Amino acid sequence: MISRRKGRANDVFQATSVAVAIAVCCFLSVSAALAQELERSRFNIRAGIYFASADTQIRLDATDGSSGTDIDFEDDLDLDDDETMMLLGADWRFAQRHRLELEYFRLDRGGLQTLRGTIDFGDETFPFETEVSSFFDTEILRAGYTYSFFMDETKELALGIGFHITDLAMGISDDEDSSEFSDVTAPLPVIGIEGGWEFAPKWSVYGRLQLFRLEVGDYDGSIDHLAVRLEHQTFRHIGFGLGYDYFELDIDIDNSDWRGFANYQFHGPTLYVKAVF
Repeated sequence: MISRRKGRANDVFQATSVAVAIAVCCFLSVSAALAQELERSRFNIRAGIYFASADTQIRLDATDGSSGTDIDFEDDLDLDDDETMMLLGADWRFAQRHRLELEYFRLDRGGLQTLRGTIDFGDETFPFETEVSSFFDTEILRAGYTYSFFMDETKELALGIGFHITDLAMGISDDEDSSEFSDVTAPLPVIGIEGGWEFAPKWSVYGRLQLFRLEVGDYDGSIDHLAVRLEHQTFRHIGFGLGYDYFELDIDIDNSDWRGFANYQFHGPTLYVKAVF
């Protein structure tokens, strides 16, 4: 089996995550004072379960520039299509029309498969009928700011900007100690629109659409993120929600950590509990 090593790209991801966490703590340290001045200020924390169905298409080219094999990690390497993972999120309305948002989740998968064809993965070639072990690990941190351009007592519409910081780590190895590992972090900007509607006492529905369509540094591609949530504010500070989340990353990468492409999508229902202050 492959050791899940993390390289320089993961250090970047962790450093970014720590920086965002420090910023959030700084915001929270003054939120109590601001809440007394701002009528609709509040802090919202969500924790729940994401029942994700994944589809992963990867190509990792060799360092000499030759193209690798297009690999379907679920079909070719027997990674599970369906996984359950934890989902964490928070947002803070620090002014009447302004909010900061943060969301994090991690999905780790592994597989064991006898190859039905030869695979070129990076600088390694794994022949037909070789038994290989593989893994594909994902960390995603979503951070953003939204401005509500329309608000009334029950409805809200907002425009947002932010980043999807995606860390992808993957590897393949066989019993002959041949192995190839790659790890890349893609901090990509997104723009979006979102809204909420309290359609009945204690009942609310929320929706969000975020997009990325441009070339940034070593990355060229797209992000599509769609999320909807139905919430019930059961108690004064505690509520429950049911949602659906869809995420697709389609990107060409050309840097020292990874040359190739990734088409990675996952989607599925979410169940969560939220705390509102």
